[in-house]
Amino acid sequence: MNVEGYQSYLEHSGKWDAFAGNEIQKLLKLEKDLQIDLDDYIPYNGDYSLVDKLNGMMSDEMRYNEPLHFAINRYMVYRLSETEE
Repeated sequence: MNVEGYQSYLEHSGKWDAFAGNEIQKLLKLEKDLQIDLDDYIPYNGDYSLVDKLNGMMSDEMRYNEPLHFAINRYMVYRLSETEE
């Protein structure tokens, strides 16, 4: 996960808020718990099978954790926006 890039993006775009630091910690914990790099699951070119694969690796507790899913989605939007530039 590109923590520095994501943090910089949030700060420069005015999207850094009270939740952002906590979101980053949730994402880092997800990576550690699943032993993955979240960047490997970004759905480039509409390949949502990667998202399904990530979802399949997650425990029920992770799957039903709404703040975690918000964090994942927000990070994926950031990474996908990089490819549009």
